[in-house]
Amino acid sequence: MDRKPLVATVIEIETADSYRFQFQDSRCRWAIFTLNNATGELAIQSDAGQWAHRWSMHGFTEEERKSPKPLTMFLGKCGPEYVLDKLSYTQSKDLEQVFDEQATRKAIQGKILELRREGELPAIMARKAWTELKTWMQDHSFENDVERMRAYDDLSIDLTLKNLATTFHGYELWEFFQYKPSHIHDFLYHDLLPFFRDYLNKEVLK
Repeated sequence: MDRKPLVATVIEIETADSYRFQFQDSRCRWAIFTLNNATGELAIQSDAGQWAHRWSMHGFTEEERKSPKPLTMFLGKCGPEYVLDKLSYTQSKDLEQVFDEQATRKAIQGKILELRREGELPAIMARKAWTELKTWMQDHSFENDVERMRAYDDLSIDLTLKNLATTFHGYELWEFFQYKPSHIHDFLYHDLLPFFRDYLNKEVLK
């Protein structure tokens, strides 16, 4: 079948401002921030990852819309949490939360102690459940949803975990699973985005 050529009308050709940085940091050696003030687009390229978002001009203040660099002015005021939330809309895997094994263990142990204090769990069963919890978490992977569900399902069939399973009978153990920001998320939030905001305010918007 013959393919028809793509026909387009050039509405407007815009230029963007690009800022390239080199860092002495093992987490990120370089980053390029590209801002298109005409379209509201921000693109970040780096050896740590790539992210982008486009803002509608309707979200800018009147002062920002009248500025020759509305997006630049807007980003100079934005906190990292807000920008990171927008970048996360791209479904970027590296910005997703990751399983926190240590916090999960503490949460489950905390429930065992609570049940023991309230007299709902005999001492011997509490001790065995505590030991079985350590074995359960050592013998299973919790890297993704499939592995976590497999570990959860094993509680009902692995006889060596019967005290742990009995202790949490009536509870959904997965409700105690804890998560934390990925290291890339943490780096963007605490370091890269605040750095760029400060750069805009000190060097571009001054």
